Amino acid sequence: MNASESGPVSIAEAFVRNAERAPENLCLRFEGEEISYGGLLERAEGFGAALVAWGLRPGERVALFLGNHRDLLVAYLGTHLVGVVVVPVNTEYRKGELRHIFGDAGIRLCLTEEERKRELDRTREDLPDLHAVIETGPELEDFLGAGDTLRS
Repeated sequence: MNASESGPVSIAEAFVRNAERAPENLCLRFEGEEISYGGLLERAEGFGAALVAWGLRPGERVALFLGNHRDLLVAYLGTHLVGVVVVPVNTEYRKGELRHIFGDAGIRLCLTEEERKRELDRTREDLPDLHAVIETGPELEDFLGAGDTLRS
C-alpha cells in the first residue's frame, strides 16, 4: 500500500484533499472574515507559487515571524506545498535569538508583520543569508502577484 492509499502523509496534503472535496465549506473564521477551504487553498497555492517565482527551491527555508494572523496559515500551507521548509519563529524573540535561529537555519526569506519587522531590521546586518523580508498587507499582496499558480 502506498502513502496515498493509506491516507495523507502531511498536514498540507490532508488540507488539499479536504479543500478539493469540499471547497465551499467554511475553513477559517478570523477577525470577522470567513474563508472557505477553496479560498484558503487558492491563496496558499499563490504563496507557494510566489516562493518558486522568487527563486526558492525545495529544502530551502522560509521563516514565519508572525503572531496570530490569517496569512500565517496561508504561508505555512503554501510553503509546504512547494517543498520549502517552514521555520516558525517565536514572536517574543529579539535580536540575539533571531540572529541564532535565522543564521542556524539559513533563512533566505521571512514573512513578518510591521511590529516584528522593526526587531528583524535591527538584526538584518547579521543575517547575510536573509535576502528578503515580506511584510503582511500590501507588500505581501505584491509578492503574491509575482507568482503564477501551482495548478496548470
